[in-house]
Amino acid sequence: MKRAGHTWSVLEYNEYFAAKLFLDEYKDILKIFEGEFIENKIKMTIGTFNMIIATYLLCNQREKAIELLESSKHWGIVADIRDFERTMHRCLPTNKAIVKEATQLIVQHGIKDAEALNANLLHLFRDKRVDKVKWLLNEYKNEKDINSYNIIIKGLSESRMNRDVVKYYTELIEKDKLKPNGYICSIMLDIFAHSRDSLSAEEVIRQTVYGGHEIDEIIYNQLIKVYFKSRETRKALLVFQELQSHPKLQINEIILNTMVNGLVINNELLAARKIYDEMIKSNFKPDIVTFNTMLKGYTITKDLTSSLDIIKDMSRLNIEPDIVTFTTFINTIFETREPKSAQDMITYLNKIGIQPNIYTFNSIINQWIKKKNIKEAERTLDIMLEDYKELKPTVHTFTNLIQGYTEEMNLLKAMKTFQLILKSGLEPDKATFTFMIVGFLNYNRVDDAYNCLNRMLKMNLLPTKDTWSVVFNHCYRSKDRNNGKRVLDLFHSSGFNIKSDALERSYNKLKALCS
Repeated sequence: MKRAGHTWSVLEYNEYFAAKLFLDEYKDILKIFEGEFIENKIKMTIGTFNMIIATYLLCNQREKAIELLESSKHWGIVADIRDFERTMHRCLPTNKAIVKEATQLIVQHGIKDAEALNANLLHLFRDKRVDKVKWLLNEYKNEKDINSYNIIIKGLSESRMNRDVVKYYTELIEKDKLKPNGYICSIMLDIFAHSRDSLSAEEVIRQTVYGGHEIDEIIYNQLIKVYFKSRETRKALLVFQELQSHPKLQINEIILNTMVNGLVINNELLAARKIYDEMIKSNFKPDIVTFNTMLKGYTITKDLTSSLDIIKDMSRLNIEPDIVTFTTFINTIFETREPKSAQDMITYLNKIGIQPNIYTFNSIINQWIKKKNIKEAERTLDIMLEDYKELKPTVHTFTNLIQGYTEEMNLLKAMKTFQLILKSGLEPDKATFTFMIVGFLNYNRVDDAYNCLNRMLKMNLLPTKDTWSVVFNHCYRSKDRNNGKRVLDLFHSSGFNIKSDALERSYNKLKALCS
């Protein structure tokens, strides 16, 4: 087309540049770009931009790369770390050095204002690259806008980096021109609820109001949560009363559910039941969390009759119970009636009109395991298989039994049950593997424990910190350097990020032993 006198499109130029980059023919790229591409006033794409930056650097023309980065707005381009990496992955997949050099230049010369910063932050947070975000924020020296803080605070809070969230929130309120908005206020209240810091939460409210933002139902709800978590029930009730009398705001289901949950947590079960009953009679309906919270409250008080009322309300309102519901309700029965056998338990459920399902049976098995009664746990499974043939065991059914066998040091039965999981076409989960690992280590079968770890990783099941810690400690205590090295190699290849002080100590002790 070009020989016939047609001008290339930008996509055709991009294909040409990409091919030349791959072939290391950098001068041809610059000849075309600095010649006909600019002469024909072709509108650059982010792909073009990134390839030319890379070409300048590969030709040791660093100043031209910087000049292009600084003129990115002229080209209608936002310099972007993630986009550059993606372009290089297509064109120069093995050249890590060019990515590192260009990334530094992009931050220094391309990301010069809040708009560019925000675009980069959004992409990095979306890809869950929080370490890169923190590095970028450390390198960026210019002003941020309120959208920057929205993105930073939301992204860091979702990554559970609450200390960093507080750091950037503090930076925000120290600025004269910026104040927290309702969005930031809500996130900060959630964080201060978690840390039970009601004083800081109250200051967030003051700063938000000072910034000209009205307090809505969402923020009221968050503040109530803060007070309940901080065990300040009186203040929570005062906020609830203030909200009830507010001329513009209305009580909703979310707030009522928060009130019920908070009152139960603070041992105010009668007050919680009063609000709960009013919800049942009105158009407002409790959510599954509220039903489960009420059940937990009645478990503590061993009030089986009230627990059964909650279950009946759920059935009448067509609310599907979840695993927590069944676990909590079955726990209440065990705490109040103290059944003597599996058959006793099933007979009672039938008497009160509860049709057992697989979750019910799993919860019953789990309770027998907690009571150290593996015989009745096994009998519960037998009853299910004999009398409820439509129900099929899940991985949790077998995992509960493996836990019981492991605690009784019955490795043979644990292994047979594990094989039964595989024969049933089910996949073991993290808990299954963890109990098997503990069982093998109880008999010093480190090779088998290692194989479990390896199999987990091949199934994309990342072992928990507790699982790693058990294996580290066993190898260290037994002075098993050979297996210790194998376990450490597997740990390093897994990419597991140590955040626990206890795990770090176990890791360092084993590493020192194997050095």
